[in-house]
Amino acid sequence: MTQRTDGVAARSTSIAIEVVVTGYGTVSRARKRSHYSNMSRTRTITFSLRGFERPVEGVIASIGTQPTLIGRRGEPIKAGVKGIWKKNVIQYTIIFTNSERWDDVIQKVIEFAGGLDNLTNAIALHRPEFVQIDLALPVRTSAEQENGSVSASVLSKLCQLNAILSFSFV
Repeated sequence: MTQRTDGVAARSTSIAIEVVVTGYGTVSRARKRSHYSNMSRTRTITFSLRGFERPVEGVIASIGTQPTLIGRRGEPIKAGVKGIWKKNVIQYTIIFTNSERWDDVIQKVIEFAGGLDNLTNAIALHRPEFVQIDLALPVRTSAEQENGSVSASVLSKLCQLNAILSFSFV
């Protein structure tokens, strides 16, 4: 069963732009997808690991930090919903404010999820199919448009984690 430890989540549709950082350059692509967020005006950042074969509890134990969302392959996404998780997933989500820089919140979610060295070791051990950091930015109903940047040093940390950086405009 899905466990969410940060409160009730609402389901909304968003447009995500994924920026894939590789040693060969950067690739961007836009796609429509579903996204869980607490409120449409809340800025969140989520660190996700998906598609690992080992039991979820073992991955959490190796990271050493309790995630905000746990999904186990084959179990219902939510109570009373027919959909099931197709892959194991754990997520670490934090809320951030307008005044916080993207660089800072990316580093903050990495620390919240166990720290760079610990995550690098856990990823090497459990080999998830997908590692992602997603910034959920409320631009549709916002009077302000989002601006921000990500420094080369933070991008190098994402490369070390082999993580996709995505932006969800909700």
